[in-house]
Amino acid sequence: MENEQSIRTQNYISVLALTMMNVTMIAGIGNDVQQSFYGLSSITYFAIGAICFFIPTALVTAELATGWSNRGGIFRRVGEGLVRGWALTCLLILWFQTMINFGMGMPSFAATIMFYTPNYDAAVKFAQHPQHEILIMTCFIVLYWILTFIATKGVKAFSNIAKYGVIIGTLLPLVLMIVLTAVWLVEGYKPAILMTPKGLILKWNGMNTLALAAGVFFSYTGIDMNAAHIKQLRKPEKDFPKAMFISMILAFIIFVVGTVIIAMIVP
Repeated sequence: MENEQSIRTQNYISVLALTMMNVTMIAGIGNDVQQSFYGLSSITYFAIGAICFFIPTALVTAELATGWSNRGGIFRRVGEGLVRGWALTCLLILWFQTMINFGMGMPSFAATIMFYTPNYDAAVKFAQHPQHEILIMTCFIVLYWILTFIATKGVKAFSNIAKYGVIIGTLLPLVLMIVLTAVWLVEGYKPAILMTPKGLILKWNGMNTLALAAGVFFSYTGIDMNAAHIKQLRKPEKDFPKAMFISMILAFIIFVVGTVIIAMIVP
């Protein structure tokens, strides 16, 4: 009994770990660039997305994830609610989405590394016309198997990677952006956008406005992915809503701060 209790304790994940896993799925500074074109009004879009999309999705996901005694993600939820055939279909669609994202990410990853060198033209050419297909495929397969190996170690291993990944890869760069922007403003430079409350008002530009709204809403997609781990929390009924709420706040801050900084500095 003691060994079984010890194993169960080791398999529990903390609220912080689940929060960071959620932030890893949805939030990133890379998404801020395209939204910065709309200046301060993007803040309003992100707020609407958080209220109208993030919160309902999180609540529904929590309800579905705790509705059955067995663990499971989208396969369990769809299979119990509809039929197992549709559950398998959803699982295959999710698998293909993951594979395509990995495949698209490798050329971007390689090009991003090249941007840390002064040879920007080579980085742009590599991103637009990748000529090293074998190198890209090799890196892709190696990365995929490394992640697969880590996945076999359990959710604890992945949660630790997510925790430090968000801190090192997102929060620290965001803090650096804030510090550099403050220095930039102190030196006398003027923001490229009008920093007044009027900038928060949404402007109707036809279908382009709907496209922007859809893009902002889709920034929050993926929040349901980690609901499969809800039963690995010590107190799911309290810890899961808490993790979701903190995740929403962090994601909103990451989106808004990064977007506004880029809009202020880049004309």
